[in-house]
Amino acid sequence: MEIKWIISDLDGTIMDHTEEGRRVCPSTVENINAAGIKSKYHITIATGRHYLDACSLIESHGIKLPKNSYIIGSNGAQIFDYDKKELIYKKTLSPNSKKLVETKIREYFENNFNDRYIILAYGDKNEMLYLKNPTGNNYKNLINAIKKYESVDYNIFKVYESDTLDSINNLYKALVVVDGDVDYNKVISDLNKIDPEINIMKSLEGSFELVPNSVDKYEAIKYIETNFYHLADEEIIAFGDSYNDYEMLKHAGTSVTRESADPKIKNICTHVIDAPASDFVADGLEMLLELY
Repeated sequence: MEIKWIISDLDGTIMDHTEEGRRVCPSTVENINAAGIKSKYHITIATGRHYLDACSLIESHGIKLPKNSYIIGSNGAQIFDYDKKELIYKKTLSPNSKKLVETKIREYFENNFNDRYIILAYGDKNEMLYLKNPTGNNYKNLINAIKKYESVDYNIFKVYESDTLDSINNLYKALVVVDGDVDYNKVISDLNKIDPEINIMKSLEGSFELVPNSVDKYEAIKYIETNFYHLADEEIIAFGDSYNDYEMLKHAGTSVTRESADPKIKNICTHVIDAPASDFVADGLEMLLELY
């Protein structure tokens, strides 16, 4: 079946993270923009980031999405209509889950990781806060690392510390980042016992993303597929590299990852390209699509 819809993750896929900062391969930008010019391709960015953050990043790197494009944010908890600049779909953590994040889940990380963890909460529009924990050096280092990774100088987000999540009405995602070694399977199992209503995804090294149980990127893709594009999974080409891309890559007719991705991800993809993050997207687009 002919490919009609390009879907790509951002971090570790379109964007590489190096010691010098974020890197986007110029050919990746060029090929995405070339695909957008051809009216036969829809383009969607599907990311764990808040949709506002994703919009800022793609625009700052010169990526131009065509008409009728969507941003899937917070691992599927948000769908943003890029043309209308309107959030058209959202799923938030329940009041009970929100309370558990700031109490029992927070206590779990404090008991097991002392000051080596940080919890970030993502709310409506431009709200993001850190839940306070003992302010040792590791905690401060984590804040600085997250600031470097997340967006730059936070022109987009109001960022603040708090003892509670009371100021956030709609909690889309909680991101827990741990400094040091982590037994992922144990932590995920322990957290599921605390709150069976949340979906816990391993994300970047040392991090866990907590979203509503029914949320993942593929669920958001199905929503767009059914309500707007009226396409089949077989008409999708998806690019990704991490566990939060698993369902998206598994269901796409054509799926592309990089050689350095986890074996679990590589095993479900139709194509594995031996190239760094960002570069493999450029190579995949050029190899599998008619761009020029």
